[in-house]
Amino acid sequence: MPAAQAQATAVERRTPWFADKPLSQYLLASCIALIFLLAQTWQHLRIPQFWAEDCLVFFAQAHELGAVAWLQPYAGYWHALPRLAAQAASLTSLLHAPLAILLIDLLSRSLALGLLVLLPGRANFQFALGCLLFLCALLVPQSSEILANVASAQWHLALALLAAALICWQPESSAGKFCLTLALSIIALSTPLAAAFIPLFGLRLWLSRQPDCGSWRLSSFQQRLLMLLMLLGLIQLLTAALTYSNAAAASATLTPLDTLWRMLQRIVDPWRESLLLSVALPIAALAGLAWSLRSRGPARYAGLLLGAALGLTLATIFVKLLGNPRPLTVPVGGDRYFWIPRLLIITLCLLPLSGVSKQIQPYGGALALCVLLLLQAASHMPLQKPAFVDEDWPRRSLRAEWTLAEHGFAISRINPGLRCMIRAPASGD
Repeated sequence: MPAAQAQATAVERRTPWFADKPLSQYLLASCIALIFLLAQTWQHLRIPQFWAEDCLVFFAQAHELGAVAWLQPYAGYWHALPRLAAQAASLTSLLHAPLAILLIDLLSRSLALGLLVLLPGRANFQFALGCLLFLCALLVPQSSEILANVASAQWHLALALLAAALICWQPESSAGKFCLTLALSIIALSTPLAAAFIPLFGLRLWLSRQPDCGSWRLSSFQQRLLMLLMLLGLIQLLTAALTYSNAAAASATLTPLDTLWRMLQRIVDPWRESLLLSVALPIAALAGLAWSLRSRGPARYAGLLLGAALGLTLATIFVKLLGNPRPLTVPVGGDRYFWIPRLLIITLCLLPLSGVSKQIQPYGGALALCVLLLLQAASHMPLQKPAFVDEDWPRRSLRAEWTLAEHGFAISRINPGLRCMIRAPASGD
């Protein structure tokens, strides 16, 4: 009995103090993510402006079509969150519409990232893995083109879908289950990676039936949630098959091998000035994957799922870029396609620090944070998104709104240097 009591006491000491307060923990993580995102985009909060599809597609169609715009797929898949943000922004003035979209974008990203550390009871390894993904989501270098743009919020939101396969969420109340299901449903209908992750969700369901799955066994609620995400991913896949047409496919000039090689170059592009880091990171990721697959219990399952997620993401991007290689050939832009593969590679590198090893368990989080900070410092990509060059947005937006008449109005400059003509709704709409 004394030995059993000592073991129970040790387990209690290893359990985080907020293990029994999942809502407080979720809100704390979401606030941290929101503060970090605000720091990255504060210049855009100073003078909020539209960017590309935020106005050209979502805001314009929200004005012209109203609620019918929700039934319009764009680029081959559904955009539930951008449609929601644009619909809300259309209720404000043109001057405040970009700010409304930006605030909804920042809030949705932070709430999605908070799901990464929603502690599943006392499953410490899953919590450590979620914390690792959370740190990577904030600190892995990216060119900032995925920020301050609700159309690109899908890349942050997709991490919540990844967490659905890695973390065993189990809300205690019916309201918690409903909110989690609703949030993940909106996310799945906002990113094409929901279709790419269909096999990942299937693999997770299969792993939960293995005799040694332990704390990774899924409850009936979690199984139904993953099956729902598979269904929504299938909807995205069918939508792409029926509606997507790649106009640039005819001009594709890269061979499959060349496409793959350039993809690998873009993944390690933040450290292109350091040959050592560019070569060491993929090797370290392979070593981390091999370590996890040779381990037992949760580490093995995490390695399988992270490796599968990386493979599925790379395959999806490869198919996309094989038909339209422009993001691989232009000197700037396109880094958004490679941020999640980069994040997964670094996560695999740091997986041995996620708390599995008892020797490094007290220091794993601090070591992972130090490594991420060093990788960020060694990259050539800024942590903060540069401000738009147009300082005259408020005056011009008011002028554009004053010209609103029965024929609509034109916004003369939509970043990056585009023009948007928004037609007035038909009479009676």
